[in-house]
Amino acid sequence: MIRLTTCALVATLSLGCGSSDASSAPSAATSPDQSPAVPPEVQERVPAAAESGAPERVSFPTEDGVTLVGTLRRAAVRGAPAVILVHQLSSSRSEWASVVEGLSQAPGMTTLAIDLRGHGESVQGEEGPLDWHAFTADDFRAMATDVVTAVDFLRANPGTEPSSIAVVGSSMGSTAALLAAAEDPRIEAVAVLSPGRAYRGIDAVTPVSRLGQRPLLAIAAQADTSAVEAGQDMARVAAAGRYVASTGSSHGVAQLAEDAASLTALLEFLRRPPPAADALAPPALADDHADPAPNGCPAPPAGSADPAAAGTAP
Repeated sequence: MIRLTTCALVATLSLGCGSSDASSAPSAATSPDQSPAVPPEVQERVPAAAESGAPERVSFPTEDGVTLVGTLRRAAVRGAPAVILVHQLSSSRSEWASVVEGLSQAPGMTTLAIDLRGHGESVQGEEGPLDWHAFTADDFRAMATDVVTAVDFLRANPGTEPSSIAVVGSSMGSTAALLAAAEDPRIEAVAVLSPGRAYRGIDAVTPVSRLGQRPLLAIAAQADTSAVEAGQDMARVAAAGRYVASTGSSHGVAQLAEDAASLTALLEFLRRPPPAADALAPPALADDHADPAPNGCPAPPAGSADPAAAGTAP
């Protein structure tokens, strides 16, 4: 059954990736035997308005005054697992529309696709409009705050109350996802598509060592050399890491339309049971905060190029 679902989703991605907004994606049919395990004690029906899994436009503020906008699609049962989707640089939450449609075929999964600060509809800050083109390194690092705020929103949102939360990040979004997970143990699993060692000069490998036993999945297209190297390094650094090479040359979400195997790997990863509670807390840093690179993996070079900025990534 999962093979049929994957094939259908590949066809949907090929036709619709990047061309429709998550907020306008139609509701997909569900199949009970694809539902992730939901404990009996949390199988309480959500309010009738959310039963259909219809997309909802939501907004919520960060602690530093940015208004984030996202598309929430609730599972049919309260307490189901949730996935936060984080787009790549210069894109928006709409890039996840077809993926969200596919995930909605698993009726026990809630999805929240967000626009990162300075992107899409998340362009209002405390002191005025935001545009990622004018961001400094600190502004890019602050995108991790957007991910943590999305976790806060899901935990506090009536009718959601997820039993577990995973984050999937694409390209620069993978950096934001990893930085957030390194500091927030409520993020129980991370998947990164076309990750970079240091997009915009921000180290994304060292935070992986802070995941503890939480699972990490890295996916990169074989022709995307820098993403392949970063994904392999991250899988080695993570205590529970796995690297999957996709065929083709597409970057970020687009690669899922080219390779059914990588899409299957992502779906299966998101449907895995969460790790035990004692595996969620990030390991303590040494007093001098000098994290040696595990497994002999060298530290990322300072100022490594961002493919999105260099024109090598969409």
